[in-house]
Amino acid sequence: MKQTECGGVSDWSQVVEDVMASVPVVISPGGVSGSGFVIHEDGLVLTNRHVVEDGKAARLRFRSGEVPAVVVKISEDADLAMVKTHSRPPELQRALRLSEEAPRVGSGVLVVGHPYEFRETVTRGIVSAVQECRLHDLPPQLYLQVDAAINSGNSGGPVVNSAGHVIGLATWGRRDAESLGFAIPADRVQAFVNETLKAIESGEIEIMTASEVEALPFQRIPLQSIRQAINDYPGITRKVDPKEDDSPNVHRWSLVTDKGADVHIAFAEETDDSPLGLLCVLFDAVPEPNPSLLESSQALQALLRHNDTMIRGKFVLTAAGAIELGVVREAAGLDLDEAISCIQEVVQAADSLSAEIQALREWGPSQAIPKLSDLVVPTRSDTE
Repeated sequence: MKQTECGGVSDWSQVVEDVMASVPVVISPGGVSGSGFVIHEDGLVLTNRHVVEDGKAARLRFRSGEVPAVVVKISEDADLAMVKTHSRPPELQRALRLSEEAPRVGSGVLVVGHPYEFRETVTRGIVSAVQECRLHDLPPQLYLQVDAAINSGNSGGPVVNSAGHVIGLATWGRRDAESLGFAIPADRVQAFVNETLKAIESGEIEIMTASEVEALPFQRIPLQSIRQAINDYPGITRKVDPKEDDSPNVHRWSLVTDKGADVHIAFAEETDDSPLGLLCVLFDAVPEPNPSLLESSQALQALLRHNDTMIRGKFVLTAAGAIELGVVREAAGLDLDEAISCIQEVVQAADSLSAEIQALREWGPSQAIPKLSDLVVPTRSDTE
């Protein structure tokens, strides 16, 4: 492996090649998607507790395919979980090794995992610090602080050194800061592994049979996916807590984007009358629009062109001059990536339209056209 003059690695490609196949996507029944890594050839994979959501079942997506797994043990205090599959994908033969050496501040690291929908991704950095801090509602403990990017989907994946050994398990990255990620140190992970293996050998933990694991229910819960998508989406500066609807099966959120556009999300759970459920992401547009603005043909054409840029969206100009732009889709089987994609599509269009309308407000009409109520305004409905 190539070395720089100061002893750092200049080419990490061999490390990536050695490690990547051992890092599956970990999927929970709630639709949450994270990363993990093979720790034992007998089908054992490590990840974060918050990835498996305290559930029993999980799916491990390796390069060779997706296999069912069962959650063997979780650690509430350390946000760790071990899952096991009885399947035998070839990647299990490449268990990663936990480092026995204490990480040195300033040493190079790679974070390996599957952030958002970007599979098999690596980010490079250094160990910024080893210090005690408190994350979420966990008790204070030592973490590795790294400046390599840790995004949603990296949770549970390995942080490796130049030898390809795991020095930490990626667990959290600050959304309001750059280059500020945290990982559970390898010695804490090793203690959890030892404790779990001992409990398995003693019979304290009973492992489900392959047929029992196969029979575990695994239906992704769209509501969980939507909540996770809202929490993880980076283009939102303020979030209003969900408010109760008249119907207990309907959940609503109000969001404000980085550019100040209001976006509303509604999710209707599946019922006997609506077995598929619905997700609606709506940009509810321009409060008190300038009537003269929308009498301009140029302004109207500028707004209507967004009808062609929305992939699944519907764009409507009402007779009263209000603008509605949104995505409505069936929610059955909705996973985290799809939920993020729906939100992202409307947020980006809302930001663009908000800026455009603000500019047009300062520009007077130059050519009158018939009233909006006399126009047939084209819309584009979901084609999926």
